Amino acid sequence: MTELPVGWRAMSLSEVAAGGFIRDGDWVESKDQDPAGDVRLTQLADVGVGVFRDRSNRWMRTDQVAAVRGTLLAFGDIMIARMPDPIGRACIYPDLPYDAVTAVDVTVLRIGRDEFDPQFVMWAINAPSFHGKVVEHQSGTTRKRIARKKLETLTVGIPPLKEQRRIVELLDDHLFSLDAASDGLELAARRADRLWLSAVTRLLFSSTERCMAPLIDLLDLSVGGVWGSAPGEDECDVRVLRVTEMSRNGSLDPSTAVLRSISKRQLDRRELRAGDLLLEKSGGGPNTPVGRVGLVGELDGSAICSNFMQLMRPNVDRVLPEYLHVYLQSLHLRGGTQTMQTASTNIRNIKASEYVRLSVPIPSMDEQARIVRELEELKASRQRLSSGLLAATRRGVGLRRALLDAAFSGRLTGRSSDLNRAEELAEANA
Repeated sequence: MTELPVGWRAMSLSEVAAGGFIRDGDWVESKDQDPAGDVRLTQLADVGVGVFRDRSNRWMRTDQVAAVRGTLLAFGDIMIARMPDPIGRACIYPDLPYDAVTAVDVTVLRIGRDEFDPQFVMWAINAPSFHGKVVEHQSGTTRKRIARKKLETLTVGIPPLKEQRRIVELLDDHLFSLDAASDGLELAARRADRLWLSAVTRLLFSSTERCMAPLIDLLDLSVGGVWGSAPGEDECDVRVLRVTEMSRNGSLDPSTAVLRSISKRQLDRRELRAGDLLLEKSGGGPNTPVGRVGLVGELDGSAICSNFMQLMRPNVDRVLPEYLHVYLQSLHLRGGTQTMQTASTNIRNIKASEYVRLSVPIPSMDEQARIVRELEELKASRQRLSSGLLAATRRGVGLRRALLDAAFSGRLTGRSSDLNRAEELAEANA
C-alpha cells in the first residue's frame, strides 16, 4: 500500500477481526425461507456505500436459521459486499428491532477489540485505495466477486483510536453536506420529471379531433422476444437488447447488448428496425413497475429483443412511431400499467395480449407530426437540464471518493478547506 502517515499501521482485515470474527453470510435456499418468519434475511442489495439500504424483504423462522447454522447479526457489524456494484462496498448493520442474518455473498466483520472504531474500519473499506485492491483480487467472467479468503488478507491503514474517532467525526460532517447536496439534486430531478410529464400530457391531449383505437389495430407486428443460446450454438449470432439497455425515460443503448445465437426463422420474424417499439413486459421489482417502452433507432447490424420484452411494430400509415412511443411511455409514467401487472417473487409481469388491447388516442397524421415536433423541442430542453444534473451528481460522487481518499491518507484537517482539497483531488483524478 502507499506510505502511511506517521503513527498509522497496515493491518489485514483478518488481523482487525482478531477477538471478533470475519466470515461469510449463510447459504440460504428458497426452502429455508418463510415469509411469515421473524428473522430477516438481509441481502446484497441492502449493502450500500456506508449506508444500510434496507431493500430486501425476505424472512426465516428461527428453526430454519438453526438448521443452516445461521449467524445472527449484531449492531455494529460491518457488512461487506463480495459482488458489485461496487464490489467490496461496506456498511454498518443498524440497530433493527428484530433478529437478522445475511446471505452468503456478504462477508460479516465483527470488531472484538476496543482499539478499533467500527465506523472507521467501515469507511476505510469504502476508501478508493481499498477498493482498488478488491478489484485487483476479484474473479469471475460474467459476475465478478471476491472470495472471503482473499478479502480478509487485504490491508487497511489504522491510526491510534483517538485519530480514528477524529476522522470519523470529520467524515460525518463533510459527508452530511454532500448528502444534503445529493438529496437536493434528486429532488430537482423528480421535479423535472413531473414538469416533463405534465407538458407531454398536455400536448398529447391538446387535440380535439382524435379518435380512440386499440393498440393492436395500430401495429403491423406484436411478438415476444427470445433469449437464444450461447454464441455459435445456433444458425445466427445476433445482438440481444435487454431491459438493462433501456433507461427510465425509454431511451435505448444498443452498445451494451449481448451476443446470442438464434435460428434464422426467429431472426426473420424478430429482427429490429428503426421505429420499432419495445415493451418491458417482465422485470421491475416490488416498488418498480414494469411497462417502460423504448423506441428503436438506427442500428448497426442485426439485433433482436430479449424474452423479457415485446416487439411492437407500428403501422406507419396510421400512427407515427415517435407519437406512439411518447404516448405509451407517458402512460407508464402516469401509472397506467399498474393494474395490468402480476408479480412472481420479486419480478413483475405484464401480459402482452392484454397490453395491446389498450385504447390509444389517435389524431390526424398532421397533428401527430406537430405534437412530435413540439415534443422534440421539449426533449432538447429536458436533455440540457438532465445533463446538468448528471454532471453535478458525478461531481458529488467524485468529491465523496476524494474525501475518503484524503481521510485515509491523513489529509483531513477539520476545516472547511477540506472540501476544497477534495475537489482538487477529484479534478486531478477525473
